[in-house]
Amino acid sequence: MCEVRQALVAAGYVITSRWLDAATAGPATARVHEDGAAARLAEIARHDLEDIADANLVVVFNPPQAVTVGRGGRHVETGYALALHKRVIVVGVRGNVFHWLPHVSVISDWPGLRALLDAEFPANAASRD
Repeated sequence: MCEVRQALVAAGYVITSRWLDAATAGPATARVHEDGAAARLAEIARHDLEDIADANLVVVFNPPQAVTVGRGGRHVETGYALALHKRVIVVGVRGNVFHWLPHVSVISDWPGLRALLDAEFPANAASRD
């Protein structure tokens, strides 16, 4: 995800997802039994919700293998974005009924996402030329 963020920032996009700055590589819930975990995890959740509220659109990465595994955070984030009437783009495959809504775009891969963003935000695409 960090490589995708770097490419989008280089293209002039603003990324609001603070979870990409996490110091640990694993899921936040992996350390649920550590002292202070409840407060730390609640803060991570609050940051996620704030970041979604601050975004103009939300990109959800949902590769085929993620449909049957995962912790479900991306589903909560998608639902929250939809509740806030944010534009949602799924990169990968549809994983639940909300991905079938007509205003949710589904793109197969990173090059497809880049092409869609460049078409919808031509000023960013032009800044790279």
